Amino acid sequence: MVSVSIAILFEAIAEADLAPLDVEADLALRVDGEAIRVRSRTNRPLVDLPSMGVALALARRGGRYLPEVASVLAAADLTAGIAIDGTGVAILGAEAEPGVLAGRVVSYVEIREEELARALLDGVLDRRASDDLDGGPEERSADRSDEVQ
Repeated sequence: MVSVSIAILFEAIAEADLAPLDVEADLALRVDGEAIRVRSRTNRPLVDLPSMGVALALARRGGRYLPEVASVLAAADLTAGIAIDGTGVAILGAEAEPGVLAGRVVSYVEIREEELARALLDGVLDRRASDDLDGGPEERSADRSDEVQ
């Protein structure tokens, strides 16, 4: 069996002349049972993650590939948006305008700090609202401990 790293594949794709490349897609993926929508009505695909929890899980699993993905998109003269529950939080690829922090870390990635903070706050507030409806984290913990015994 031949083993090739994802990074090497991305590097090879980035070095190839991929422009012009058009993307039109409607795609639904599932990660840990959560639906992730990828759609494109223009030449800018949008990956819409359903929650901050899913975004963090994906970042932990594959965040190291972000620079390569962004470089491949830029090489193909493509730009993709990343949203969390409908709030645009990042742009990857050709049209990304990295800020001071992102520019020092990776090229072709633009983090929209205010929108990211809003998505994080929305996730926290949604969690608190569900805690209130479910009787709070203490009550849920007590319920789970009864189930375990």
